[in-house]
Amino acid sequence: MSSNLPTPEPVRAKALAWLKMRNVELGRRATTYCSAENAPTEKYVCECLVFHFESGCKVYQKWKADGSGLLPSSVMHLNLHLSDAAVQDVYVMLMLERRVLIIADIHTHTTVPLPR
Repeated sequence: MSSNLPTPEPVRAKALAWLKMRNVELGRRATTYCSAENAPTEKYVCECLVFHFESGCKVYQKWKADGSGLLPSSVMHLNLHLSDAAVQDVYVMLMLERRVLIIADIHTHTTVPLPR
């Protein structure tokens, strides 16, 4: 698979705007993660995402599972630091859809994390 490509700036800006407007939904896997015992709340994850975007941390385009090419630029992935959570570094997958930012997945890494 090729190296990660940064998410285009207009897509990053739209994701940040929707986060700030609270146009956010959790997907099934993110809901499962946030509902576990001692897990961070959706509100806290959103606050950390806003900080991540505003501080210029990396957000990448997502590759197809088979590595054959990129998914649409509206599908992003990043490593998120949750400083006040039991697990402080998680992988997050985001999608822009129907004027909503969807937090599709949150999980801990079992492989090398994405760079910040």
